[in-house]
Amino acid sequence: MEFMESSADPSAQLQALREQLQRQAEQEAAETAELQRQLRALAERLQELEERPDRAQRLALPSIPRPRPTRRQIGALLLGVPVGLALALGLRQALQPRSAPPAAAAAQLELEAGEPSWLEVRQLNGESVFVGELVGRRRFALGEGLQVLAGRPDLVRVQVGEAPDRLLGSVEQVEWQTFKPNER
Repeated sequence: MEFMESSADPSAQLQALREQLQRQAEQEAAETAELQRQLRALAERLQELEERPDRAQRLALPSIPRPRPTRRQIGALLLGVPVGLALALGLRQALQPRSAPPAAAAAQLELEAGEPSWLEVRQLNGESVFVGELVGRRRFALGEGLQVLAGRPDLVRVQVGEAPDRLLGSVEQVEWQTFKPNER
């Protein structure tokens, strides 16, 4: 902080100090808002990766300089190519995940909140799936069905499968809502 000469008017010094503190507070608030925005973006990206592990495997890793192979390593590699190729092809087929046809894809419940809203999601048998504050977007496998309770339903948008999204409810509708896979 800047200090003024002692001969200056104390009230002027105090006013200058207040203005300086105000500027610092505004700057810190802007930096905090930017950090929160970046954190939300990272949380959304992490959620996407958790929901689609196939995308996580395709992410580019940081480039690391690789050491050059020696002649001995190259020779061993060339001698082992036919055997290694046969093994790799066989293992690839054996380890290939069997995916369900797109028509049989599991229905999902997608919840999105632009502002923080407390939320609980549970299965129809009462088993809790998620409890916490929702900011951004989260998807849940619908299974047999899910129940949702939001502290601020007017801030939460819900989408079941391919149906259009809608608000969970008005601010007064703080009650459990049930969603099943066949609902639109």
